[in-house]
Amino acid sequence: MAFCLALLLPVSAAFAADRPPVKGSAVPQASGAPEAPKRKPIRQLPGEEVRFETRDGWTLTGTYEAAQSSKPTVILLHGGAGRRQDWHPLAVRMRRRGVGYLAFDLRGHGQSQNPPPNQIAQWNKFVINKTYNEWDNMREDVAAAAAFLSTRGVPAEAMPLGGADVGANIALKYGAVHPEVPFLFLLSPSLNYREVLTVNAMRAYANRPISILIVTAEDDKRFTTEARLLYNFAKQSVGDERAMLLESPKGHGAKIFGADKELAEQILEWIEDPAAFALSEQVQNSTDTLKPGQSGDLPSEGQLDDIRKSTEESGE
Repeated sequence: MAFCLALLLPVSAAFAADRPPVKGSAVPQASGAPEAPKRKPIRQLPGEEVRFETRDGWTLTGTYEAAQSSKPTVILLHGGAGRRQDWHPLAVRMRRRGVGYLAFDLRGHGQSQNPPPNQIAQWNKFVINKTYNEWDNMREDVAAAAAFLSTRGVPAEAMPLGGADVGANIALKYGAVHPEVPFLFLLSPSLNYREVLTVNAMRAYANRPISILIVTAEDDKRFTTEARLLYNFAKQSVGDERAMLLESPKGHGAKIFGADKELAEQILEWIEDPAAFALSEQVQNSTDTLKPGQSGDLPSEGQLDDIRKSTEESGE
């Protein structure tokens, strides 16, 4: 009998190996097979999840954290193809300092893919033409965010703007026609993002008592070139003492936070006192596009077009 069992066991094992796995059971991994790459979990923002509607019919989803007394509530605009959670490194530090925020998914992004009937829901399918540009229409998203904050008792003069990538361009354009905006910080702004243009918007800040912080990264060549130009326009519009440029080693938009661990704290120190921060920071503000000694000179419209085309064609 023992001899029979010895013969049967290898046969049974071989038969079992050929059988398909039972539904619901784990499939054993082959020895040495590479594991599927694990996705990084999305770090959720602290605060209350809220929804609000734009005047042109989009429903937007965001996260709201109320400010402590006398502190501002910053409207945060993420970059193209991003989401509100991109602001996590800054948002958690804002909360610690009592600075409020409303970070939301721009139309066509994240949980804000709820357009009015017969309109495109996803950002990567947006159409741009001479009469319609859904990217530029994101200014309505900012207006809706400001309207929501007003229902929570936040005064208009306590609603600064922070933007990254296209969000920086949108913030710049919105603030240009809303003089109540107290200050804004812009990560990786450009002259033209999907026809969201910024030079004339920056000029519109002329003689306003507003502080503007621009952040860029040295390895982000196209955006660094254009951000430095915008910085020079900012100095001409609001003055050297109210315009500031910070340059990090690498990154783009909100991704700069991952490469520069000090940036979030620097932005918060600037928010608390822009003038004092400017004095404490030994930052040399220079540009690659203007000759030394001519930092006050700005390019002509034709030169601006040439710069924009050359940087876009470089693919950097």
